[in-house]
Amino acid sequence: MKYRDNMNQEELKQFMSEVNAIDAAYAAADKHDKKAQSKHLIDAVLAQIKCDVDSGDMTAIEELVKHLPENLLQGYLSEFNDPSDYVGMGWVGAGGRP
Repeated sequence: MKYRDNMNQEELKQFMSEVNAIDAAYAAADKHDKKAQSKHLIDAVLAQIKCDVDSGDMTAIEELVKHLPENLLQGYLSEFNDPSDYVGMGWVGAGGRP
């Protein structure tokens, strides 16, 4: 969610909650060991991505994604578009029947 001057109380509360979650994740990343830093940094990035997507801003996400190797991008898509996953696509039930 992006800040606007004319936010109502509920919108301002939600905005501050998102800001506080991002701040907490950044602060935690500075205080923990390397493994925990990585987890907290990922949490902070994911929180920021959610805020960007919610506000319709995809530019920073596009910058992140365009630096990923093609095999990782294809692997991400194949998790959702596996042509052999007939159950996942809803063509057959979990028991193998339509």
